[in-house]
Amino acid sequence: MKQIVKIQEIGLAKLNNAEYTNFSNRVLSLVNQAGTLEPEGGSALGIEEEVTEEYGTLGGTMGDIVAQSRISDRTAELTAVDKQRDDLVVYLFKLLRSKKSSPLTEERKAATSLYNLLKPYVGCYRSPGQQETVQIRGLLTDARKAENLPNVEALALANILTELESANDEYASLTEQRTEERAASRLDE
Repeated sequence: MKQIVKIQEIGLAKLNNAEYTNFSNRVLSLVNQAGTLEPEGGSALGIEEEVTEEYGTLGGTMGDIVAQSRISDRTAELTAVDKQRDDLVVYLFKLLRSKKSSPLTEERKAATSLYNLLKPYVGCYRSPGQQETVQIRGLLTDARKAENLPNVEALALANILTELESANDEYASLTEQRTEERAASRLDE
């Protein structure tokens, strides 16, 4: 007597994108071959022609996105702008630390006051991109409050804050553009 092996589970979830696409294409080929075996032009498997056509279309889409690049041209720009704003934040805090020990009383008081106010933002440049963007906005808002403007002026920090705001806004804009480009290029919907 002949032994029959019944497959309980084929483990499709274990296949990567390329393997699953190849499997799907092979299944479609077998379905099409079985359809040509039926003399009346129908499928020997009872599968409607519209279903096999749609399956073929979806298989083509899978083949197109099987190794679709997720790298954006904006990434290099984002990296450069992120480094610029990181450098500005680090420079700002180095300057404040340095001025805290200034022999000039006005500078020392202004630096101490601003440093104490901005201390929660000290490590913000190590945060993930979007968190850093929001933290820098908070730093700028706090530094530019009316009660802190005399300290900013005493330490001549206006240019640094303006440059930091510009770099932060550019980073936010580039991030938004990259997100829109990714959404527009998605084929797997």
